[in-house]
Amino acid sequence: LAIECNYQSPEEAFTCGLLYDVGTLYFIHHYPEIFGNVLKKAEKSGNIIDEEKMALGISHPEVSHLIAEKWRLPEDIVLAIANHYTCGHGNSKILDDIVRLAVALNRDMITPTDQYIEDKITKISIISERIGLNAEKLDKVSSPVIKETLEFAELIDINIGDFETILTRANQEIFKTYMSIQKLFKQRQELTGRILHEERERGLLEAKQVAVSTLAHYINNASMQISGQSQIIRMFLKRKSPEELVARLPDILNNIDEAIRKTVAVLEEISDLNMLDDMEYFDKSRILNIDKRIKSRLDKLTEKTYGIVLPEEAELDKDN
Repeated sequence: LAIECNYQSPEEAFTCGLLYDVGTLYFIHHYPEIFGNVLKKAEKSGNIIDEEKMALGISHPEVSHLIAEKWRLPEDIVLAIANHYTCGHGNSKILDDIVRLAVALNRDMITPTDQYIEDKITKISIISERIGLNAEKLDKVSSPVIKETLEFAELIDINIGDFETILTRANQEIFKTYMSIQKLFKQRQELTGRILHEERERGLLEAKQVAVSTLAHYINNASMQISGQSQIIRMFLKRKSPEELVARLPDILNNIDEAIRKTVAVLEEISDLNMLDDMEYFDKSRILNIDKRIKSRLDKLTEKTYGIVLPEEAELDKDN
């Protein structure tokens, strides 16, 4: 990883790789029984750091940090060892991120849970992007790991098993990870579906609220229109000006008819509010295009007559 990142001192990264988990070795050596229980609990919880702190009061990265300081290692190495279990941030040192990524790509000490795997994948993605490593470079680094591990183990005379055994174990881990990802993907799909359904229901409710408010405005306008024409009639009657009233009556009745048509259109629209799925929204929003819908209804009602019909008109209709 250090070479792929063009890090100036790959040896420092190598040193960190050897020592970052020295805290775990410390626990195994000094508290074998307690740490054994920690591992068992971590198998279920998926969080070894929390389990270590609950059982021992300190985590293995913290112990590794203290040991590295006690050994008076260079500050950059000490910090990289101390921070190897975190995700870091945009201003992280490149050595810290190289060690973090190496740890994330490494085999887990515990059987990972689904959430742990998801967090790990996210961590790998964030860190690799931060240090400029794409998927191709990551594959180039990780592919020969098993072979190089065997060679290094042989070099330092440690028996970690043959290639076939390690490869089988690696395949098992890959299969577990694959199944966990499949499960996570399914859960994510179900969650997304529920969220979309809830968003849709919330959107429909908001659309109804806006629609009712708009329709109330139409009803109010129509009522005021009828009330205004009624006041005009009363005014003429009070003045005792029947001739002037008769002259103005057609316009007054037309205004009243228009108000009634608006009221009828609004009432029809209200009856359709329970069928919001088929309604047209305004500019792809969750706001119903009420104005357009009311206008359409009014156009259809234009030919109909509502309100008062004058006797003369009734007689003419009868004669026709």
